[in-house]
Amino acid sequence: MRTYSAAAITTAMAASSVAYAPFVAEAQTTEFSDVNPEKIPVKGMRDAVYEMVEQGAIVGYPDGTFRPRNPIYRGQMATILTKALDLPVPEDIGQVNNQYTDAESFGENAKFVAAATKAGIFKGNSNNEFGYWDTVTREQFASVLYNYMTSLDIQPTEKTYINLKNVSPTHRPSVQYISDMDLTSQRENYRAYEDVSRIQFATFFVLAQDTIKAAQAGVTDEVRKSINEADSKEEVNQILIQLPAFDDLNEADRNVIIDALWGIIDGGGSFDSNEELNDIIQDPSDAENRYAAQQVTEEINKLSFEDASNPSNAEIVAVENARASYEALTAEQQQYVEEETLNSLKAAEDIVDQATNSGDENKAKNLVKQAEETLEQADYERAKAAVEKLPAGNVKDDLTQRLEKVQQAITSEGPEASFQKKTVTLYTEPVVTTLPDRQKTSGGLVGLNLGILDLGVLSGNQISALADNENNKFDFTVEPGNERDVKVSVAIHTILGGKAYTLNVYERTGEDELTRIDQKKGSGGGALGITAPKEYDLGTFDEGEYTVFLGLEEGLTVVEAVPFKMYDIFNRDYTQISTEESVVTGNLLNNQQLGAKNEAIISEVKPTGQEEAEKDIGDSKTKIMGESGELYISQDGSYRYVPDNSQEVVGETEVFDYEIKNTYNNKASTNELHIDLVEAQNSEE
Repeated sequence: MRTYSAAAITTAMAASSVAYAPFVAEAQTTEFSDVNPEKIPVKGMRDAVYEMVEQGAIVGYPDGTFRPRNPIYRGQMATILTKALDLPVPEDIGQVNNQYTDAESFGENAKFVAAATKAGIFKGNSNNEFGYWDTVTREQFASVLYNYMTSLDIQPTEKTYINLKNVSPTHRPSVQYISDMDLTSQRENYRAYEDVSRIQFATFFVLAQDTIKAAQAGVTDEVRKSINEADSKEEVNQILIQLPAFDDLNEADRNVIIDALWGIIDGGGSFDSNEELNDIIQDPSDAENRYAAQQVTEEINKLSFEDASNPSNAEIVAVENARASYEALTAEQQQYVEEETLNSLKAAEDIVDQATNSGDENKAKNLVKQAEETLEQADYERAKAAVEKLPAGNVKDDLTQRLEKVQQAITSEGPEASFQKKTVTLYTEPVVTTLPDRQKTSGGLVGLNLGILDLGVLSGNQISALADNENNKFDFTVEPGNERDVKVSVAIHTILGGKAYTLNVYERTGEDELTRIDQKKGSGGGALGITAPKEYDLGTFDEGEYTVFLGLEEGLTVVEAVPFKMYDIFNRDYTQISTEESVVTGNLLNNQQLGAKNEAIISEVKPTGQEEAEKDIGDSKTKIMGESGELYISQDGSYRYVPDNSQEVVGETEVFDYEIKNTYNNKASTNELHIDLVEAQNSEE
């Protein structure tokens, strides 16, 4: 029996995409607008994010988003792991980090790099660089997990198969290890070179944490004996809270486990092995499975007959309900129903079958009603046998006619859904706006302030020290979905010769934090004191808040004036990708074979490959979150698809699986709705 399981989460995680964006520092939040059931259908992945937030290890962005598909960087990961694992920060930070040639880029986060390095979690690359701003691939993250978990002497219980052909030789032992620990289900194609996204990191890491806790928990014979002999839920709780693994669980999971254990014990059950009890504590969902099975077991054990030769209608219904309750259990839950209990249910059903064949009118009516509800051939045959034994008369005739309708419903054809396709038109050309030039006459930032600009990250106090120098900086904001090209020029007007200067470009990465993303150096001035402006192309800026500072080197030269200009400012707005013209509508029931009596509805819809996102469709519009847009659909088949307003969805094909269900005989068929998202053709071509 495997101790650790991750297939459901890691399979869903494998489907999540990775979109590159520059790293920014994060701001504290308790709920993210892009981590919810609509944006992230897999509950385990959402829970992992918020669990790490609760640990204080990871936070969000100032705009209230988590940006789950953004990549995670090595420096960022070192910081998070240090906090999450409570790694000690070494006293000799500088000495630890001296092994890295890029140590100067660590800034205030040097202590986190040192802590993760000292713990053996991170190592440098072949160039002896830490790579603070490098992304982390899936195989590299496997090595991070391997380094930490093996340092705790956490070892798998058995070896598993995983295809290592596409894994770098240096990382193969690590990838094999996380496969053996059941931390991945991607065994045919591990996708070793793909970057790890923020939500993938959270999911992987929380799963690893749970695995570590499970391995370190353990249940002794004494604990198991005490649980088996407990007389109340409270006593069960008092026993469990002594276990570190139970103490680390949230209150909801604790309650699930306590209810499950007490339900089993109170129902006369017990635990025969430590492993069996430990499995429940490690996996609350397994506790729910056992509890559900115990409820059905109790229902079956209560079955009885005052007269086995002539059971009452209520007794027959109780037997049928017990069978229905058992069939309603999942396969995982059914495995916990004892064979002896199933034998008892079968014996009760045999008594009902014998009574049904005696020709009793009430029992025949009851079986016909059941056949009408289930439309199952077996129920029809049982009802037919009972009706045939009735004496001739109106009751038998009425039941026979009802059974004929049942048989018609059973044999009638179900609906036949056919493939449907729609095309969405998206507009990829941005709206380009030329913004006015901005001109200032600066004296430059000198002395202490210029020293501040040499720092990679500016704190709140340092920002305040620069705040009064309005003529020496340009602030600008690029809105979400926009890009902006910016150029600046600097001219040095001096007395007594030339002057050196620096242009420092900072991005706001927190409420009280600026992070430098670019620096350019130059000089100007001369014998006549005036030189032509020097031009600098600062490139393209994505969404965010930015400041360009001009700093002057100290010296004997007297600076009279420094014309400082921002020009050739071109803004590109990509937020008009999806318009009203991009929305498509239709009806999945039109021109379909709907089956018996031509009565059918759309019963279920889900994006292809996303089992967790499947939804039952109600009378009103139900929203289905796809990979590239939102589908609004009703039982009557009418739908409306709204594509995401994003450049990334252009060229994609959105596929939804849908089920048409005949409401007369409950037969169903499935097919696909394909929505092609294509770029609008230029009318001038």
